[in-house]
Amino acid sequence: MAINISILTVVAAFAGAAFGALVQFSWQVYTRHKQRNNLRRSLRAELKSMDNIDDYDFSKVDGKRGASNLLLQTTVYENNADTIGLLSEHEVEKVLAFYSHAIYTQNQLENVARSHDMDESDIKNDIDLLKSNWSDAYDAIDRTPSFQRHLLNIITGGD
Repeated sequence: MAINISILTVVAAFAGAAFGALVQFSWQVYTRHKQRNNLRRSLRAELKSMDNIDDYDFSKVDGKRGASNLLLQTTVYENNADTIGLLSEHEVEKVLAFYSHAIYTQNQLENVARSHDMDESDIKNDIDLLKSNWSDAYDAIDRTPSFQRHLLNIITGGD
């Protein structure tokens, strides 16, 4: 009888350890998922705040206002640079393309404003590319289904 009890004890210990590991793994998956969705939500809001890019008039760059009439926000992006990798490869590609070009374009516009030397065709090309990159980044982040939408689609059989 002592042999049976010790076998049951060992089996129970392994079962408990396996259950504990499963709970820990599930918690980590949930936490990463929550971080990813929070990052998407924050980036979506920051990108949405820049939807004035389509209305930008590059001819209004001057020394007094500088490039401030192009309101490029990078706070969320910069504060979450270490967690961008939580996003899908497609999202990362589009977000990095937009923000790196946005920072470059903002710097170019500020230089133009200081020097009053403006090459309209270069600036227009930069703004057009920026608009395209903005649209791609916003679409990539906005079209990523949230966990709730994903579950709802599974339950309802939707796409």
